[in-house]
Amino acid sequence: MMTASQGKFRGDILVVDDTKANLKLLMAVLGGAGYRVRPATDGELALRSVRAKRPDLILLDVKMPGIDGYEVCRRLKADEDTSSIPVIFISASVDNNGRVMGFEAGGVDFITKPFSSAEVLARVDTHLSLRHAQVELERRAVELRDMAETDELTGLLNRRGFMLLGDNALRAAAASGVSVAVMYADIDGMKEINDTHGHSVGDEALRETAAILREWFRSSDLLGRMGGDEFAALAVGIGERGMHSLLCRVDAGFSAREAEGGYPLALSTGVTYSETDAGASSLEQLLELADERMYAAKQAKRDKK
Repeated sequence: MMTASQGKFRGDILVVDDTKANLKLLMAVLGGAGYRVRPATDGELALRSVRAKRPDLILLDVKMPGIDGYEVCRRLKADEDTSSIPVIFISASVDNNGRVMGFEAGGVDFITKPFSSAEVLARVDTHLSLRHAQVELERRAVELRDMAETDELTGLLNRRGFMLLGDNALRAAAASGVSVAVMYADIDGMKEINDTHGHSVGDEALRETAAILREWFRSSDLLGRMGGDEFAALAVGIGERGMHSLLCRVDAGFSAREAEGGYPLALSTGVTYSETDAGASSLEQLLELADERMYAAKQAKRDKK
């Protein structure tokens, strides 16, 4: 068994019991196994202690003066910040009715007094292990969700993430009467970069493009790699003059690094505005129109050569 003297912290446990002898015993058993233990002698103190610092698990006496353990548990489960904390009820005697009430209140287990140290540790270990596994699954779910919405190469949003967040931003802006600018862009000469220098250099060109866009667009703007060498941006509350000024700075950013890497790097862009492009109301329509304008800009560059 792990002892406190071995110095390994295994979790923070709040023990709630109005009988000091029970508190002392449980604190000795759990503390000796490497847990950090906090005591509370009634329900109100327990709730204040949880609000001050959330424990990893709560051992909660059923019968206490003031509010009983069932009510304490119900209040914890009703609060989003504390609802996930496992609660194990402790009681001198509890019938089936009492157990049903405990589980309905949100408890995960019962321990009957007088305590068996081995049983206390076994049940605590089990429910903490389950909680840690749940936290890890939740962490992985967030990680996978972020991966599903982020382009691995550039760190920008991928198409899925851009469309999801862009739709939300467009709806919020429309509800507030705020204009939105949508840019669609394509790297000039990307095929030549790949053919001449190789795809690893092409990947670096994509990363450089993302970095330049990230540098000049505002932190509140959405930036996405839509596939291949195509990028998009969505900027809320910016008109044609502001967007033109921003894209001039972006162009200057590309021009400043043209000598680096042994190849030029530039973008062709097209922009639509929710305020003036009345025929394009959805994000998909704004992007399609911006794409058409981007293609026209690219063709105009070719015609000048």
